[in-house]
Amino acid sequence: MRVKRTLPQKMAQNLKDMVFVGRLISDDEVSPPRINASVMEQDGDGYFYIKCLSLIPDKLKEYLYDDQMIFMGNTRSKQNVEKLREWEKAWKVREREKVQKIQQTLQNKLLVFTLLYMDECLWVELLLAKETEIEDSYALIPQPLLKAGSQHEELERRLLEGRSPIVLMKYPSEFPSPTILYYDGVLYCNISLKSTINSYSYVAQNDDIVVLDMKERWDDVVEIEVDTHLCILSTTMLDLLREEIEQRGSVLRKMEDGVIEEEERIFYSSSELKFLHYVKQLMKQKGFHYEERDIINFHTCLKTGGITILAGMSGIGKSRFVSMYGEALGLTYGKELVMIPITPSYQEPNDLLGYLHPTTGVYHESETGLTRLLLEAERNPDTLYMIIFDEMNLSQIEYWFSPFISLLEMSEENRYLSLFHEHNYYVDRFYKPKVHIGNNILVIGTINIDETTKDISDRLLDRMNVVFLSKLPFYSYEYANDKEATYDGEAVTTSLFYEEWKRPHAGLLGLKETEVQFLDDFHVLLQKHDPYLGISYRIASGIAAFLANVPTEAKGMYGISREEAFDLQVKQRILTKIRGASSSIGELVGQVSQPNGAIVRMLSSDKGKEVSSFEHSIHYIKQKAHEWDLYGYVR
Repeated sequence: MRVKRTLPQKMAQNLKDMVFVGRLISDDEVSPPRINASVMEQDGDGYFYIKCLSLIPDKLKEYLYDDQMIFMGNTRSKQNVEKLREWEKAWKVREREKVQKIQQTLQNKLLVFTLLYMDECLWVELLLAKETEIEDSYALIPQPLLKAGSQHEELERRLLEGRSPIVLMKYPSEFPSPTILYYDGVLYCNISLKSTINSYSYVAQNDDIVVLDMKERWDDVVEIEVDTHLCILSTTMLDLLREEIEQRGSVLRKMEDGVIEEEERIFYSSSELKFLHYVKQLMKQKGFHYEERDIINFHTCLKTGGITILAGMSGIGKSRFVSMYGEALGLTYGKELVMIPITPSYQEPNDLLGYLHPTTGVYHESETGLTRLLLEAERNPDTLYMIIFDEMNLSQIEYWFSPFISLLEMSEENRYLSLFHEHNYYVDRFYKPKVHIGNNILVIGTINIDETTKDISDRLLDRMNVVFLSKLPFYSYEYANDKEATYDGEAVTTSLFYEEWKRPHAGLLGLKETEVQFLDDFHVLLQKHDPYLGISYRIASGIAAFLANVPTEAKGMYGISREEAFDLQVKQRILTKIRGASSSIGELVGQVSQPNGAIVRMLSSDKGKEVSSFEHSIHYIKQKAHEWDLYGYVR
């Protein structure tokens, strides 16, 4: 089905998780000349038409031409072919029998499908089929996604308190907010949910929730379940359930002492605190004086991000800071630690890695030594390695760093870097077609921001923390004593760094209600001024990971409070994308006629103060406002 106009990017992405229910159209629904048959053949492919029997969101309807709600699918889709073969074992037939076979396979079945947006059209992608008596319409009841081992009490706490998000994986916010949820044999009804920054995350807004126990009868009620995330039942059955809810449902109430609180777990690691103390001591011993906050901030970013960028004024010691941190880890310069000075001549990955000569089969490794380090790291997975790209933005990062951009976000088991094609002839068996990029590799870059450097794209900024080193006043400089810095902790291995020091987190579920609401409001503000600005799920999840991984001591967070950590993340993950010369940037950062721009007003608002004082973010945005006044643009 062709759409009226181009779908917004977010809606096109969410389509894969929008589930619909339908059936093959009947003869009386065929409407020439647009639809000549329920199934037909064209250019060797089978085409079929599905009548949607479930809700289509109004936001999606705006892009459809008519109200028939009939969608087309075809056998060009690999998924459709796989499903047809799964449902009809002998589906592979001669071309002239294809139409008949598709008709036979889909007829009289309740079909669950998603829609694929391609070439300005919506195409059916089949998911499930069930042979049953088909009714006129069907309803969707979402199932919340909770942490492993969570009980009903956790969901009820979220519903009654309205603070922690409730995640509905197969129910994006394009659909109307659900009023009924199902979880482990219990229906939760009369619910009012509000969507948050993430398309799949909601917070509850009412306390008159009614529950109905369905443990013994749910299998008789539900028609189909989709991946334990979504229940499908007929609207007739849903109407009967609503009547039963009114008669037998009970009101969900808070306990006398309040809602059951989730046990607060403090992940305390004495070895991590010893290491951080040693880092500070070592830097001071070598004549460098940095804020303890910067050390903790940098360390936390390394635990939670694929790449961490260190920025700051020229001469502040960014490269030395990283080198000394690596030394504290026990890494040897030139072996486990490699520093690669980037020059403007770097234009492609071969400049970084090298290349395989197509005739001789000899792999010519780049002088950076990066390929050899990656191969060594693969052979020693419990040894930490560090790669430092110094002056990273002297060349356009996306050109030479492109193989790593997506790799660093993948799960460890899928993180393979291709050096050359496996069928190519090569003579030196030390090199091989693919190298595994494990968790034992720490990737760091240093940048300057001046007229000699390149801008970093939003695509990269979305994937990294940009840590700004502070310059301390000279009068606060502490001279080191003659005592040599010592470390009496464990040797820092990959398992120690990632298994003991890195804390698990639950994405947006780990954020407070006020934090989620703030990110939502901030996103709306940015979108209002510039449709290309905003706060993605990747950024919000990264903030949650950072907050969960700030080192802790027995009494709580070490060195940085949660409020300051949130402030730093806003500065490092969101405000770094505020740049350019458009008038909207001036409105956001402030101008001579309006000293406090929209962002400062937002950070200083009552809602902002509920989350943090935003001291770092306000100072940073005011620096950008000064740039705007001086140059008419912001870098």
